[in-house]
Amino acid sequence: MSRRKDSYRAALHRNPEPPGMTKVAVLRNRYVQVTVELAPEVHRELVHWAGPPMALLGVAGATVSQAWRMLTSCMPDSGNSSA
Repeated sequence: MSRRKDSYRAALHRNPEPPGMTKVAVLRNRYVQVTVELAPEVHRELVHWAGPPMALLGVAGATVSQAWRMLTSCMPDSGNSSA
């Protein structure tokens, strides 16, 4: 058992991570608390793969919003306003 502990401790000291490199998120519930640590590579991969589709959604949303404003500004008043 002592040999296993020693090899475990040696492995921990072999590749120490610099402080502040991982992103930590804590999810708390009434009964459960989960801590998730993300390495910087995961963040880069997520931005790399999810960035372009999210940008496309933003452009599409702006285009639809602009078209909606143009359509509603061109429509005549329905006559429901009191004069």
